[in-house]
Amino acid sequence: MADYEATGEELHTLVRLGKKRPMPFAFCPSAGGDSESLFATHRKKPPEMIAKAARKASGQTKVCFGTFTVEAKLMTLVLVKELPSIAKKLKKHLRNERLPMNVKIVDVMGNELEAEIEDLPDDNILDGDDDDFDDDITETAEEANPDDTAAEPDEDLPDPKDLARQLKALQPGIMALQGDAGDKLRTALGGAVGLLKAGDLVRAESTINAIGRAYDRQSKVAAPPPPPPPNAAALAAAQRLRKLQGQVGLLQGPAQENLGAALTLVAKMIAGGDVAKAAQTLDTVEQAIGRAKADITQKQETPVPEESKAETAESNDAAPTEASREWEAMAAKLESVVLATIKAGKGDIDAIKLKFFTMQDQAAAGQHEAAIAAAPALAEMIRAAQTATQTQAEAEIPADVVPFVKSRLAWINTRTQLRAEMARLKSAMDSTLSNIEGMEEAIAETGKLFTYLDALDNRLENTLEDLVKTPDGPERQALKAKARDIIAQYSAELDGDFFRDVDGDNGFAPVKIRAPAVAALQQVATALAA
Repeated sequence: MADYEATGEELHTLVRLGKKRPMPFAFCPSAGGDSESLFATHRKKPPEMIAKAARKASGQTKVCFGTFTVEAKLMTLVLVKELPSIAKKLKKHLRNERLPMNVKIVDVMGNELEAEIEDLPDDNILDGDDDDFDDDITETAEEANPDDTAAEPDEDLPDPKDLARQLKALQPGIMALQGDAGDKLRTALGGAVGLLKAGDLVRAESTINAIGRAYDRQSKVAAPPPPPPPNAAALAAAQRLRKLQGQVGLLQGPAQENLGAALTLVAKMIAGGDVAKAAQTLDTVEQAIGRAKADITQKQETPVPEESKAETAESNDAAPTEASREWEAMAAKLESVVLATIKAGKGDIDAIKLKFFTMQDQAAAGQHEAAIAAAPALAEMIRAAQTATQTQAEAEIPADVVPFVKSRLAWINTRTQLRAEMARLKSAMDSTLSNIEGMEEAIAETGKLFTYLDALDNRLENTLEDLVKTPDGPERQALKAKARDIIAQYSAELDGDFFRDVDGDNGFAPVKIRAPAVAALQQVATALAA
């Protein structure tokens, strides 16, 4: 029997814990009789460790693992290592264990892969209070019989080079996607890169597979008709941007500063999906670069004799037109006002910058009348910004959901910070253990640190996103209740031994993992209470 195989009443107890928090599991579906299938779970051990022991004990070549949660009669499994067509087999296995339950399988991004759902009779088989079990369970048996499966090499470990190639292939299309779907996939893509760099290859593979499926679905829903392909215009604009950035870097003085700032705005336009406007701005910048280069070339090829410099200066003084003098006086006043407006950060700052830079380029090309004619529009934009109490992006968010938006972003940033801190701890552990003879097996296990973050998943940010989109009323209140329940689950996880100890003297590196997570959850809880 596997070290973590659960059957009978013990299985019932562990499954009931899935109502409180995500539980790690592994499942080896039998190719033969149903009695040969093996379901293993444990209160604390990571899914990978359970999977190794389960595969060894069952003799099966295939194993899936991850975490499961239970709500009423539904067991939802989040797969880190996926296998096709297991919902039906697992449901039958549970029924044989006197646990009639519906089963739903999702990937690490929450996308449903398969489900076995039916109307089940009401009974109290999962009722009961397992607080005593949850608090008092000991590790005595494990201490007496240390797990020797964790150090075994995993012959199914994905090839990191192959995963990197898959990421590289997905990146251009995902970067060109617009809207919420694009934002979510770009966030997931960054997470996959982090897992790959951290050496967590199994989770990286699962995340990349989930991203690929989600991208395929999104492409079918929103792909523009070919030609060109969905990302062709964005890629072309990005290539032009890189080329022009190099050319602007060769310029000097105000031209370099102004055109460089304009290209920064172009990068934001491309990232925001406004490729058409980016292309128009790139045309303007390209023309301005050409004029600046022509001016430099002309000055280099036509040296002015020393004896004529004074005469040239007098000629230049006489050359300015009434329009150029008017522009110079106007520009001197506008520049200080524009800089103050940008510093204040209110209103549509990007639009103000672009307008002012365009006027400067027009004046530099001798089009003073055009630059002057654009001044009233710029002045109106500045007046609107000076009276604004929010940025353009903030103004578009309804006031009653601003706290939810801010707390959601804080939680997302915190999750990213937690993974970075965990990576720093892993690096310190690897460095320390590598200097100690015989620690090879221990080093191989440091990648399991990231499994402690699995329970702090994306359910809260997704619920808050739904809450922001839902008008005030019963549905929003239900989402608030759901968010509070998730916070309670996260808080319980953060009260575990690992998180209680990791921020203190862990013996390897000073990290901040539990403290920022608790603070971010408190921010969300405060927003929900308002």
